[in-house]
Amino acid sequence: MKQLLGLIDISKIKRISFRQDINGLRAIAVLSVVFYHADLELFKGGWLGVDIFFVISGFLISNIIISELNEEKFSFKAFYLRRIKRILPALFSTLVLTIPFAYVLLTPKAMEEYIDSMIASIFFYANYHFMNLDFYIAESTKLMPLLHTWSLAIEEQFYLLFPLFTFLIYKYFKKYFTLFIVLITFCSIYINTLPQGSEKFYKLEYRIWELLLGVLIMILSSNIKIKHLEKIGIILMFFPIFYFSDIWINDTEPKLLALTGVSLIIFSNSENTILSKLLNLKPLTFIGLSSYSIYLLHQPLFAFYRIFLNNFNLLTIKNFNLSSNILNVFDYEVTKLYETNYIIVNTLLIIFLLLISYWSYKNIELRFTKISQLLILFLLLSFFAIFQVSNYKTYIASEKSKNTVTQETVLSLYNCWDKLDSFEDPIEKLDQCIINNNSDKYLLIIGDSSTISLHKSLAKNNQLGDYNYIFASMEYGNLFPTFTKKHECNECFFNWIKQRKNNVTTIVLVEIHRYVEQSGIYYQNGTPEFRNIDNFITWIDKLSSISNNVIVVEPFPTMIATQMDPKDVLYASNNTLDEIYIPLKGWRQNTTTTLRLFSKLKDRSNNIHVLEVTDLFCENNSNKCLVYKKPTLFYIDKTHLSTEGGSLVINKLKKFIKEIE
Repeated sequence: MKQLLGLIDISKIKRISFRQDINGLRAIAVLSVVFYHADLELFKGGWLGVDIFFVISGFLISNIIISELNEEKFSFKAFYLRRIKRILPALFSTLVLTIPFAYVLLTPKAMEEYIDSMIASIFFYANYHFMNLDFYIAESTKLMPLLHTWSLAIEEQFYLLFPLFTFLIYKYFKKYFTLFIVLITFCSIYINTLPQGSEKFYKLEYRIWELLLGVLIMILSSNIKIKHLEKIGIILMFFPIFYFSDIWINDTEPKLLALTGVSLIIFSNSENTILSKLLNLKPLTFIGLSSYSIYLLHQPLFAFYRIFLNNFNLLTIKNFNLSSNILNVFDYEVTKLYETNYIIVNTLLIIFLLLISYWSYKNIELRFTKISQLLILFLLLSFFAIFQVSNYKTYIASEKSKNTVTQETVLSLYNCWDKLDSFEDPIEKLDQCIINNNSDKYLLIIGDSSTISLHKSLAKNNQLGDYNYIFASMEYGNLFPTFTKKHECNECFFNWIKQRKNNVTTIVLVEIHRYVEQSGIYYQNGTPEFRNIDNFITWIDKLSSISNNVIVVEPFPTMIATQMDPKDVLYASNNTLDEIYIPLKGWRQNTTTTLRLFSKLKDRSNNIHVLEVTDLFCENNSNKCLVYKKPTLFYIDKTHLSTEGGSLVINKLKKFIKEIE
């Protein structure tokens, strides 16, 4: 009965000797993560390797602390010194190693983010730093060299708090220790089931159950012996790694399967079984010992390689000072070469990763452990960070003084809809956002941040003909109508239009290619939203049935594939370029699904119109889509138009409206 209540005696727990099976599990965990970040299709659930690491860490660290408490040998100083010597040498060395690559490969804006993430990594708050950036599995995160340090931050935060917690509970409530662990574990699991954003992925309170699961397994295995659970464990662990399905909207489900599996394997501690023999294989031993270095080095290796491919031509100008006036910022052919041979390339990268990681384990993790050595590394990192921050601020100040690049924001004076949160009734909210309320004809402009970027252009051009108009747009496609869950305003538009008795022309401008070209899945605030092209078409059909006209604006070309800002390109070239462009061929081939969608729309109804804008920026005869033509910058970043670029769209839209009236 006491065991059921969690009142398990922890006073008999002894220090566990080195377990080869756990070392083998480390190898499996780190390989899963590496293969996942290498985009190998077989390992869609490979990210679960991080969660497996958490369980192993909780198991080992709790055994060290409790066994030392039982032997009256525990010392906070000794514990934290061991952690410092175990964690910091390889971490600091990795950060130092990445500096020259960052200096050569990163643009000023990317360098600023890299420095911020480096500082966050050093002081173990990287999880909170990255929480405010893109979601973990978003495409842009593949180009963040230090993204993976979020998990190390969580572990170190746990190592900081758990010893004190254990010491106090052990001293005053020893017999209730297991009960406390069980309660905290279940509380953490419970909050994981609640709707959350990216904090669910990055915060300690949402992850602590995984570490505490390792603690529980350690306590139970010290008091209860049950053999031959490893067969069930291996199935449960590998199933979500190899068969991670989009069906699992809540990632807690595959986590529970995988971590139950690894827990059973650790708990069983079986010897002379097929699994134990597999986990003792020399290749897994080799990888398991190097797992920490592998984990630290793999993300920078993959990220910098991808950055090199994306920024190939930019690097040519930046580092070799070529005077070319034409810069192809998205080298389509180079990228295709990688995509065609990505298995071979990734295999070579992984082999290289394993070799340098083993060297790191032997020469840094085991030998580079003096506090004086760590201090030197820390000073080197600090000096670099201070120098680069100063350099970036100088660059910004210089650009502002030269006024060679317009420093704009997407902030709009006209984005009433996004600001009027006080109106509970969406229809009332729309009425409050009417601009030029002097006509019986209306333009309802619906979209995402691409639409918001046109607001200043509209303000500059005064108005869109003899219309009252409303911008009902939000960032991140929040109004995009194909969410699995019904948006609060999917119906309010229809009701508002009906009230105007066919006097409404609806304009839809959404950066739709970002959604439909990515397997129908879009991540908003850390939550996958499944999108369906047919749903979008149905929505347009419904709008057309009640609107005077529906104008769907074709997406304008973007630099999203390059992951770089055009202002950075100009800076790297010292403002010597006459043009910046992306290839029209590459843009079209990367938006084939989107183009098919717009072809379908053209034939739907007489009052559904597609406004083509590619011709405003692209030249068929030269295969160029201009981003910059001296002295005009058409984009303020990778995806959003500047006032000048937006004016091109607004002017064509004005003419188009007159033509279809």
